[in-house]
Amino acid sequence: MREVFHQSLEHLQSQLVEIADLVAVSIEKATRSFATSDVALAEEVIADDARIDELAVALDEQAIEILARQQPVARDLRIVVT
Repeated sequence: MREVFHQSLEHLQSQLVEIADLVAVSIEKATRSFATSDVALAEEVIADDARIDELAVALDEQAIEILARQQPVARDLRIVVT
């Protein structure tokens, strides 16, 4: 049971890193689009934001599922909710 829990946590953490990477790229694109007045690039940032939002919602749902199914103890609970 704990092995499944730890695998779920690792998956959750890898998805969080993926989202963070996408956000970093979006910030760079947004800065560049602002500096160069590139409307097309700004629209790309807006489109990317929708994907980031979808991933964040999926991440929240997975965290809730982990909480419901695995009932983590205090230390593990802090990992899931932060």
